[in-house]
Amino acid sequence: MEFFRVAYEYKLSGAAAGVRKMVHLIWTKDNTLVMEDGSQLKGVRSRLIEVYRALYFDARADLNAKDNIARIAKNMIERTFGATLAELTSLEEMLKTMQIENLVHPEVVNKLWAVYSAPRAISAAQRRGAIIVLGMLATARREIISEQIDVLLRVGLGPLGARDVVLAKYTCVALQRLGGSVKKVKGALSDESVRYRMTHPMFSRLRAAIQMSGDVLTGASRGEWFSLAENALNTIYLLGEQPDALCTDIIRSMTLRVFGSKTASQLQSLNGATTNDDDAASDVSMPDAQKEAVSSSGDGPVMGDAFQLAQLLFCVGHVALKHIVYLELVEREYKRRKAEADKEKAVAKAVSEGKASRAAAAAAAVEELDQVAGNAEDEIGEVIASVREKELLYGSRSVLAMFGPIITHICSSPKSYPNELVRRAAVLTLCKFMCVSSTFCEANLALLLHILTTSKDAVIRSNVVIALGDIAVCFGSLVDENSDRLYAGLGDSDLSVKKHTLMVLTHLILNGMIKVKGQLGEMAKCLEDPEPRVSDLAKLFFSELATKENAVYNNLPDIISHLSIGKHAVDEETFARTMKFIFTFIDKEKQAENVVEKLCQRFRLANSERQWRDIALCLSLLPYKSERSIKKLIEGLPFYQDKLYHTEVYKRFQEILTKARANKTQSAGGAGRGASGASGGAGGEGAGDLKEFEEILAQAAQKGEQDEAFEGAAQAKVAKMTKGRGGRGKTSGAAASAGGVAKRGTRGSRRISVASEA
Repeated sequence: MEFFRVAYEYKLSGAAAGVRKMVHLIWTKDNTLVMEDGSQLKGVRSRLIEVYRALYFDARADLNAKDNIARIAKNMIERTFGATLAELTSLEEMLKTMQIENLVHPEVVNKLWAVYSAPRAISAAQRRGAIIVLGMLATARREIISEQIDVLLRVGLGPLGARDVVLAKYTCVALQRLGGSVKKVKGALSDESVRYRMTHPMFSRLRAAIQMSGDVLTGASRGEWFSLAENALNTIYLLGEQPDALCTDIIRSMTLRVFGSKTASQLQSLNGATTNDDDAASDVSMPDAQKEAVSSSGDGPVMGDAFQLAQLLFCVGHVALKHIVYLELVEREYKRRKAEADKEKAVAKAVSEGKASRAAAAAAAVEELDQVAGNAEDEIGEVIASVREKELLYGSRSVLAMFGPIITHICSSPKSYPNELVRRAAVLTLCKFMCVSSTFCEANLALLLHILTTSKDAVIRSNVVIALGDIAVCFGSLVDENSDRLYAGLGDSDLSVKKHTLMVLTHLILNGMIKVKGQLGEMAKCLEDPEPRVSDLAKLFFSELATKENAVYNNLPDIISHLSIGKHAVDEETFARTMKFIFTFIDKEKQAENVVEKLCQRFRLANSERQWRDIALCLSLLPYKSERSIKKLIEGLPFYQDKLYHTEVYKRFQEILTKARANKTQSAGGAGRGASGASGGAGGEGAGDLKEFEEILAQAAQKGEQDEAFEGAAQAKVAKMTKGRGGRGKTSGAAASAGGVAKRGTRGSRRISVASEA
């Protein structure tokens, strides 16, 4: 860090890039060390903040206060220019830490607000950067946003936001800080988030942002709208007292806009008949509307504007996903109220029964409640689960219910709906619906897997892979039964699909959400992927897997088989590098002994030289720290003795001997003279085993020499007989025999060359 600081100050080439990447060190666990003289050695996080402050956020002596504030605000904003999502996340953590430690002056915050709300024309990147930084600082101090809500609505969700969709999106992100970011205690019933009445002006502005039409959105802003809509819906569900009512109304309006006059008149007439019940409009019978949606004519489907349809489908899917999160909050709130009511009743009952004090009564009441609270919470949980499973996507009063058939039809009819945005939105919504109900998930899982296999759009494939990870969290058994289809993504030609598949599988396997059924070989292939991001992720996966007891050891045979033989096999060099990494996790002596035994037995069934070489390589990668491992190797001699003529096989066994001798020498040296008497017998026995093993290998080599001499003589005799007789039939038979002899003779000569060198 100090190097990059100095390099940056001297304006060396590449220094700025190094400082930018350095921000990820904010996630390092900070350990401040106390030296012998009492001084403190700062940890990585503290040092990183110190370097960034020195470069960007500290006042300079040669500037006045106003210029220093402007400089610091400008530097904060510029940290967001061209930043990736990962860089923005790390920058947020840094600025949050600085705000908590009061390292950001209030005047800098005021300057950021001034840039964001500047009436004059400034660059879009500056205005966006200002609200991004303000949102980051507000994660530590929500008052930064709560005191300026009117400015956010006037700028980011006003005319400027209508012209700059990205600005509107980050304004929504900043508004979400009003809900607070303090992590709740797992299992706690309290909800400390702040919620606003649905009459608050922010919700009408958010609704307008979501309902932007394609006429207003042009060019790149159309693609950015989806991110805006996602964050606007997130804000509604986070801050609104009744987010479901507003989102239902938004979906109705967008449905009227998409499905045309016939459906509009049906929905409007229903709305007019049920003005006192907001949810009643969802009782619309959808057969006509569905027919309108899926029918086609010579000019194509009569869906109207494709972009507006994509907007509708996206909103429907995200509302479904946010609603199940909202239901969890509702469940928690019901449980909290139930617990409080029951506690009051129990306290009153205890007091009436003559307890000495209200405090004693409360203690007795809590003890009694602990015994019965579980049943009450289970009842509430069952009701909420039933709503999620049966009502959201299938209930007669649910506005989401009518979209299930439409979405499945669009997803299963790529030729009828070739528009890229429509198909992406439909598949994404299908995935989100499948996270809501196990019934819907089971009915459409085959369709989703078919899309994963056949879709030519890498974005769709990536979305499906990520969704399968979420579905596995909700309904693990369904995905576990089809996990082999998920592993197929590791061989995808698109880098993003491969990377997302690896990340999802890493999460699911390490958290025990899916069972490993012999597919770890595909994960092992990623260790040698030419893309560093993929290979690094794979290395991280196996490193984490190794922390789970016997996980790598138990799956080692399947990994070797997968990479060595069959249609999934890799070349020998790749196999060697992969195994070299994986065998570093076989470090327990008992594991090594068992692996030696299993590998030796593999020789018996191996029917190709490639398999012999691979097995011998794996044997040579084991540590052989104990004499028992060598004994297991010697006991397995009958399985591989006839393979020792092969050059590579013989070479690997020579390497094993060398490693075993080296380990024994180290062990003897570490024992010292004091232990020599006690360990002398064992040492002599171990030396005898190694010597005996070496002699056996030498005998095999000698036998190979004899075989070669015999085969050479036989070959010469056959050639002489062939020349003398000149018979075509006999010649062909003899030639075939000679060919086999020659082949084995060549192998023997290769073996002899290694033996002689040894």
